[in-house]
Amino acid sequence: MNIIEFIKGLFYKQEQKAEKIIVLEDVRGNFRYHIGVAGRSLCGRDDVMSSRISLDVFGQKLVTHLKENYCSECERIAKESGVLKA
Repeated sequence: MNIIEFIKGLFYKQEQKAEKIIVLEDVRGNFRYHIGVAGRSLCGRDDVMSSRISLDVFGQKLVTHLKENYCSECERIAKESGVLKA
């Protein structure tokens, strides 16, 4: 499955099951954030969990001492597919 099919599948699932596209966090607890649906990021990682960060603040520095970082691949895919504003 290529990434475009994966994104189409996410949107199809979202329409069918009302799965919401959310910000996800790396399960290792290192403040690395992704975008996707519960359990699967747009970049293909499945070692993620839901986060309390909202999609509208994805990419922003929220707490500087934590050195949070954001997956550039998820951000690129989300912008290309219209999930995030470019």
